[in-house]
Amino acid sequence: MAAFDPSKYKIIKEWETGQDVNDLVITVFKYGNGQPKVKFSKYYQDRNTNELKSAVCKNLQWDDLMFIEQNWDEIKETLENVK
Repeated sequence: MAAFDPSKYKIIKEWETGQDVNDLVITVFKYGNGQPKVKFSKYYQDRNTNELKSAVCKNLQWDDLMFIEQNWDEIKETLENVK
């Protein structure tokens, strides 16, 4: 398998509940010629650098689910229109 090439990673659109620790980020992205995908991430504070970073989330709160529901049609439309 080839190494990850950042130049092939294209963010199509993002939605955020905010820009603080534990806020949800929904990203529609595409890598190279592959299918567009949706990634759910949460912000966290890096212990070493104190920077705010994001990582794929495993747990969603009720507010996160409501945010996804509110934006679902736009997320689907974005996926359908990626060329």
